[in-house]
Amino acid sequence: MSQKWLKTSVQYLISGEGHSTPIKRNYNTVAQNITDDQLNKFGAAIASLSNDSVNDIFVTTKQEANA
Repeated sequence: MSQKWLKTSVQYLISGEGHSTPIKRNYNTVAQNITDDQLNKFGAAIASLSNDSVNDIFVTTKQEANA
């Protein structure tokens, strides 16, 4: 059985000074074939805007089974 890609979402957990718990940043329209390198570079870029750091990156892919 094959599967059809529907969408990919990414959640970054970012921490730094002034945050008692990590901040969640969600992106819901991510390219289908995004690489780990691209995810890491983007996370570093958004964290650097507020002098924070990325703790975790969660990638969710939604697919539909083809009969």
